[in-house]
Amino acid sequence: MNLLGEKIFSFPKFYDIKVAFLKKINGLSHLKIDHLIQNKEIIDIGCGSKSLFYNPKNAKRRTGIDLSPEMIEFSKKNYPNSLHYVGPAEKLPFPDKSFDIALIQFVLHHIEANNWHAVITEAKRVSKDGIIIFDQVKHDGFLRSLIQKIWWDLTDGGQIYRKERDWVELLKNEQLQIINYQRLGTLFGNVCFYQLKILK
Repeated sequence: MNLLGEKIFSFPKFYDIKVAFLKKINGLSHLKIDHLIQNKEIIDIGCGSKSLFYNPKNAKRRTGIDLSPEMIEFSKKNYPNSLHYVGPAEKLPFPDKSFDIALIQFVLHHIEANNWHAVITEAKRVSKDGIIIFDQVKHDGFLRSLIQKIWWDLTDGGQIYRKERDWVELLKNEQLQIINYQRLGTLFGNVCFYQLKILK
């Protein structure tokens, strides 16, 4: 694990600069999912200090939760009309079906693999309509996956990176149906986007 990559979560200003830089070089600066959250009650799990691909004003109600108190403080300043909570993704402090959509953006790869089920289970529990996931995806090819590993070791600090087939198997096992899938990013197509329907 890249401790420098993890420590950046205590410094939201630097984190924002890093995210803006990575979005730009990865060709994701103009990516928007506002049409998917329009007039919806949403929860952004692991919200960080800034929303990545949508404007919270387009949601009917937006709630952000993050384990980092520093990130939540900055998010409150950036989005004063949103609700904010400090807490873990594995145990959300909300009743069942509290939101239309749950968003999990670049969170799962920072969590140990044996905790992924708890995070997804909680997202399913609090969501009525579905889940949107953005995360990293590992290449099948040896050379490209090696380059990705070096890049992620330098810039990211994540715990685990899954290949596309592993993502599909995981989501199937979690009783999630893939409504929309895109592989994004000019850096080796290293970003996956899933729009998911909850099957049960």
